[in-house]
Amino acid sequence: MRSMARVQDLPVDPSEKSLIDDSVPTVAPDAPLSVVLGLLRESERAVLAVVDAGGKYIGTITPLRLIDVATGGMADTILRLAYPAMIGDSLAGIAGRLAAAATVPAKDLIDPGAPVLQAPLSLGATLARFAKGHLEVAVIDRAGYYRGLATWSCFLGAGAKPT
Repeated sequence: MRSMARVQDLPVDPSEKSLIDDSVPTVAPDAPLSVVLGLLRESERAVLAVVDAGGKYIGTITPLRLIDVATGGMADTILRLAYPAMIGDSLAGIAGRLAAAATVPAKDLIDPGAPVLQAPLSLGATLARFAKGHLEVAVIDRAGYYRGLATWSCFLGAGAKPT
């Protein structure tokens, strides 16, 4: 019989450093969509933090927000219906809207609902974000400066230590 593991039983080093990937690129608020998409492709990340020239966190660009831009604001409807043909659009139409939005600045692509964690990290708060499906969450310090992403893959890597 299989049983569920409890968080306290996981072989995890819950230190903040083990949960944060600080190598993820960031984008300036005035960077165009084409730069945002390029950075997402190169970094193979789902989210991208927008920071000012001084390193202060402004917000997070998420897949949902990018889908919203690509579909002309219909992301919620599409995701609720879970049937792409219902949008009455072709992939070419979506690609065309993305091309037309190529000059949209990163600051206008920020998802206001994207979660943010404040350092020092709490393992419980971090796991709560992961449990809600946010597998990459921006981390800021108390002054609001971006520190990196708390990621599910870092968490799993921390849990891979032998016991």
